[in-house]
Amino acid sequence: MPIRGIITDVDGVIVGAAGNGNFPLPGQEIVDALQSLHNKGLMVSLCTGKPHFSISQIAQYFPGPHISDGGSVIFKEGKKCKAWEINHDIIPKIVSKLQGEGIFTEFMAGQDWYVENDQEISLTHLKVLQKPPIVVDKLSNVTEPVQKIVAVINHPSKEEGVENMLLEFSEDITLSWAIHPSMPKTRFGIITAKGITKETGARYLSEITGIPLSEMLGVGDGDMDWDFIKLCGYKAAMGNAQEGLKKKVKEQDGFIGKEVDEGGFLDVLNHFGFN
Repeated sequence: MPIRGIITDVDGVIVGAAGNGNFPLPGQEIVDALQSLHNKGLMVSLCTGKPHFSISQIAQYFPGPHISDGGSVIFKEGKKCKAWEINHDIIPKIVSKLQGEGIFTEFMAGQDWYVENDQEISLTHLKVLQKPPIVVDKLSNVTEPVQKIVAVINHPSKEEGVENMLLEFSEDITLSWAIHPSMPKTRFGIITAKGITKETGARYLSEITGIPLSEMLGVGDGDMDWDFIKLCGYKAAMGNAQEGLKKKVKEQDGFIGKEVDEGGFLDVLNHFGFN
């Protein structure tokens, strides 16, 4: 059956590492390719752990719907269609737990992101998110509905410690891990409402567009991208993808393209007959 839609992660797939022509936004060749697919009637959906405002410059070329904030926000033509928020009552407890262990913490709420201080890590993240944060005295005082909390660690080895730390909140939240090619050792703990992942976003997207997931191509680079790629009838991972994701894609007869900074996304499109 023909491919009627493409769901693609952003960082590490169409956006590469700093210093290359496809950072912080995709190169023109990729934008042209995606716009061409949209013009031919294919649904093009971005699916990212980043907040919706940070991909608005890309999303303007094709209406979506798009999935952002680790699956907790669906938006189309710049307007939210759906958002799942974290239970506000537990947010101060989560923040206290993370900050008590010295873990840098960010909020994605409404149209903004919030931090408690302008540490170097938030300045680096600014290059990725493309919007300055709002600096507040205490994150727990933010009154906007929070779609996502981000716990930033400086090495993958610290993931298990964060997971164990947040076990007591497992009835209320879901934790996934995201990566970015411009910050290779950094891991972003994406904390969303219970059960909300990129899979949630992909299923909702299929529901509102009427396009079966079996007729979609899913492309990613991080382990958390398997949440949506596993649902798609056609599967691909980048050459720079995490080994766990590449293994799963191969086991499902999917395609492994070149690395993001070597034209990997265009390689994927070519493999599936789009170029």
